[in-house]
Amino acid sequence: MIESKKTGFAKNVFFSYSNKMITLVVSFIYTLLIANFLGPEKYGLVTYFMALISGLVGAVGFNFLISTLSNFFPKTKSKKLFKLVLGITVFLSVASFLVLLIFAQQILSMLGKDNLLLMQLSSALILLLPLYSLATALFQGFKRFGSVLKVVAIESTINLIFAVLAVIYLGFDFYGVLFAKIISLVIALIVFLIYYRKLVFSRIPIDKKDLARYISTAFPFSLVRGWEEQAFTIMLGLFISNISLGFYYMAQKLASIAISTPINSLSNVLLPYSLEKSKDIKTLSNYASINIKLALILSVFLSIILLILGWPFLLILFPEYLASYWLLPFLCVTFILSSLTILHNVYTSVNRLEFPAIAGVFSIIATIASGWFLMPAYGIYGAVTAQIIMALVYFFLLWKFLEKIKVKVEIIPRMKDIAYFYSLFRQQLIKKFIK
Repeated sequence: MIESKKTGFAKNVFFSYSNKMITLVVSFIYTLLIANFLGPEKYGLVTYFMALISGLVGAVGFNFLISTLSNFFPKTKSKKLFKLVLGITVFLSVASFLVLLIFAQQILSMLGKDNLLLMQLSSALILLLPLYSLATALFQGFKRFGSVLKVVAIESTINLIFAVLAVIYLGFDFYGVLFAKIISLVIALIVFLIYYRKLVFSRIPIDKKDLARYISTAFPFSLVRGWEEQAFTIMLGLFISNISLGFYYMAQKLASIAISTPINSLSNVLLPYSLEKSKDIKTLSNYASINIKLALILSVFLSIILLILGWPFLLILFPEYLASYWLLPFLCVTFILSSLTILHNVYTSVNRLEFPAIAGVFSIIATIASGWFLMPAYGIYGAVTAQIIMALVYFFLLWKFLEKIKVKVEIIPRMKDIAYFYSLFRQQLIKKFIK
């Protein structure tokens, strides 16, 4: 029985990652065409504005609403809960959009930027990104990973097609990047709506006491984590030039494609499983240990591959971005540390998010303190060093706080763990091709 559950878990992880390969290919083609056409300076500027608005999803409180659905839906499949969260999300999206439009010029002045139209177009993303993330969380709560990844593939493909049309053929310059993203998100939400009609909800009542406790801890945690990333993004805008931002976002894109995607697949699959076993500490510990060991093995292995192939890859395909290679070692360390921070799923499953919130506060302090000193002095290299410090502080505190919730998680993989993962995924690979 236990072996069957482990196999099912591994199967979902493998299915999640193998389907994301489509997204990886599309993302690579997108970056190859758009980044090379725009050049580092324009690519850095438009990517920065998109990152700034995306960061508001966490900083304003959207991530709290999304995580509420993610964490309670696997337990109840309650339609009432989904509609409540959806209504609040829509209201908050519209309110945030109006605030961004009204204060766009003031925000630009604070960041030392001057493209008002780019800021206004970017603001439209706040209407769509939270809904897209909410729909993703809903389907993951139903363990419909296949449906999620199909929609992700559709969205990324449409984004590529319209970006090429708008930027390269119609001459909309970097504005075309935003037009394409808005169109692709709208279509993705329509597809989610079609799949939504096939979902079967339950009438299991929500544990109101459990929900109240979750809100009291998850809301501050969500805001802290949101502002942790947003503080770093704001500091990038204050201290880093547009062309250096282009080099940074190119390196980040490569590291994300190579390392972050498989780790996110693990995290997405782990959460519903861990929530179902939240009252069984031993089983929860086992799931978390398997997840984090595999994440560490994969992130280290993929980082080595990226560092070996990164230079010739950039030289041949992205010659204007060759300077990005020297940022890759820093970002690999960051992504390895970030892969370990999926420990927060353990705290989520036992409803003790006050500990990740505390870890996040110290991480923000470390980010601002180190970034304020390092970025003006060392530019983009100071920025990526501050990012490592941010990830290190957060992971260390998450690991130390495990003692408080009496969960034992093994982090360092042993040889038998490596052999087990290899045999398990080799088995899934064979089954995949046989089918």
